[in-house]
Amino acid sequence: MKIREAESQESGDHRMTALVQFRKRINTPQLNALILEKCEWDERADALLAKLQAEDRARIEAEFEAAKAAVREQLQLIENTKSKIAGVEQEVYRLESLLAKHESAVARAKERRSELGHYAGKREALAAEEAIECAQGKCEEVIAQLGTVKSTLQHLTLTVWPALGTELMKRTSEERRLRSAIEGEESYTHASGLVLPAGARF
Repeated sequence: MKIREAESQESGDHRMTALVQFRKRINTPQLNALILEKCEWDERADALLAKLQAEDRARIEAEFEAAKAAVREQLQLIENTKSKIAGVEQEVYRLESLLAKHESAVARAKERRSELGHYAGKREALAAEEAIECAQGKCEEVIAQLGTVKSTLQHLTLTVWPALGTELMKRTSEERRLRSAIEGEESYTHASGLVLPAGARF
């Protein structure tokens, strides 16, 4: 680099400005060498900063892509869980309908037994009791299944579903943070409702 090119870089650098001003009055090899060294150092610093900034940009872009993928993944998980909840609700409805059917069978069996009267034969009375027990047994089986399925539904709706929503808010907040950093926005709205500086973490 020539000394005139070095002098042209003095703007904004008070040390370089002072050196150049002194050179106008005292032109020494030592002063010229220092000005050139300063310019060369600045060039190396600028090159390194440009490299670091490019690497930082690439890192943020990679994190941004990962954040978007995480949001997509969470949205898909929510859709899958929504479908699962709908399936479990249908199973509850099916079992409740089946239970009502078996309860009706119990009621009919008890009615038939009462219609036999006091003078019914032993075989007929035993058959009526067996019919009642069989229908009641089927009710108990369905009730047991219904209890398990309702417990699953309760877990999905009261525990899993809210947790999915909380995680989605967390992931979308991170995606917005990185988007604001990449797009150069001055601020973004965090999931908490607070407005934070671009790229800042809560």
